Amino acid sequence: MTNRLFVSFLTLILFSVSVTLIPGCGDGGTDPVNPPVITEFSAVPSDIVPGDSSLLTYAVTGADSTKLFPPGDRLTPASSGSLWVSPPMPATYTLVAYNKDGRDSAQVDITMSAYVPSFVQFDLSEDTVVIGHSSVLTWKATQSDSIVFSTGTTATTDSGQVTLDLSTTTVIRAIAYNAVATDTALTTLTVEVPDSLVAVNGLYYRSVMGGNTQTPQIALRVIDDLGGVLRKPWIHLTIVEGDGALSADSIQPGGTELATVNYLFTGALGHALIRASVPGVDSVDLKVRASVLVTGAQGQIQYVYFADSADTYADVIGFNGLPDRVDYTNLYGFPVAIAVYEANLALDFVIWDSAFPPNTVQGHEPVLGGFVIDSAGITHPRTSDSIGIGSTIAEVRAIYGTEEATWYDPAIPPAQVFNYGSQGLTFWTTVTGDSVVFQMDVLRVDTSPDTSGAAPLRMGRP
Repeated sequence: MTNRLFVSFLTLILFSVSVTLIPGCGDGGTDPVNPPVITEFSAVPSDIVPGDSSLLTYAVTGADSTKLFPPGDRLTPASSGSLWVSPPMPATYTLVAYNKDGRDSAQVDITMSAYVPSFVQFDLSEDTVVIGHSSVLTWKATQSDSIVFSTGTTATTDSGQVTLDLSTTTVIRAIAYNAVATDTALTTLTVEVPDSLVAVNGLYYRSVMGGNTQTPQIALRVIDDLGGVLRKPWIHLTIVEGDGALSADSIQPGGTELATVNYLFTGALGHALIRASVPGVDSVDLKVRASVLVTGAQGQIQYVYFADSADTYADVIGFNGLPDRVDYTNLYGFPVAIAVYEANLALDFVIWDSAFPPNTVQGHEPVLGGFVIDSAGITHPRTSDSIGIGSTIAEVRAIYGTEEATWYDPAIPPAQVFNYGSQGLTFWTTVTGDSVVFQMDVLRVDTSPDTSGAAPLRMGRP
């Protein structure tokens, strides 16, 4: 009997412990989490005139308390209601509902659109200028009492203009004020500061007599000290040498950031020197040549000019590329270099080898002339009188008169040589038949004191 009572007592204790360790059994479990919910929060009208009122209406479920911000007052009743507000300026109202499980919130805006200042125009006459130049800022606003600019200007009128002369790129801000609100406008004035002028396609430009298209195109670019490309600086152009015409005397890069110009060979000269400059900043000289063969004081062959202000060996390369080879000789009683272009051009250039030691022709040494050589398959340059390779000595005499000297050269091929030294010409012809020219030498004729340092060149035997 005692053992049965002990077992029953132990069973009762275990059952009680089981009830304690299993929460919710028999009483439905813990309470659920139920924060409040705002089902309505509105303002009517939501756009008012200063001094008028708007009716705020709210509805909330499950709230222990409800507050309105501003001013932070508790609303009664907490579940729903309406109240009038009269903000002095546009405002945002926030409704917050609370209970023991959490909170909910909602917002409404009350505007005063008819009385809020607003910019309807805020722009520059030029959004990009070169340093030293100005741009005009024009503004127009509504409902403003005053406008304050970041440049330090204050305006009391709704519209107006101000001239801006700035030294650096600047973001310009303006704020329009009245008792109700403000409005902000922004624009940027870019100020370009040129540092240098660049000839994009180099210094050498080829064309033809009577033409105005260069190969390559004359193209210029203005850059700042960081290498940035500018589009507003004006580039001025002048003809230092030449009797032709430029397509423009001033050009501006503009949106392409590249300024182009053409030189028209309208006169008799096949050479021109064009100076491009950004005043006070930088300049560059461009050599423009027509593909002509010119004799006499304005001597020229294959774009290379060799009058008193002779082109140099660097110019020869600039117009025609590197030669096949360079030969050295004392052909005229002083050292000369012969830049050989016979493979593609069928001509050679004679350059005064003034450098020391000799036989080391350098870029600055002047061109004295050239030899045109007969070569099959190559178009040979001719003078404006159509004299060149293939002409007969009779045709030469008809243009240049009787030769000043003549001699026979027995070298292979044997030749009869006709010299017109005062005109800088020598013609080499065959010794049979019509005596056809197979080599033509065109060398510099000195008509003024030599300024290049080269000895005066008179025609000698090539």
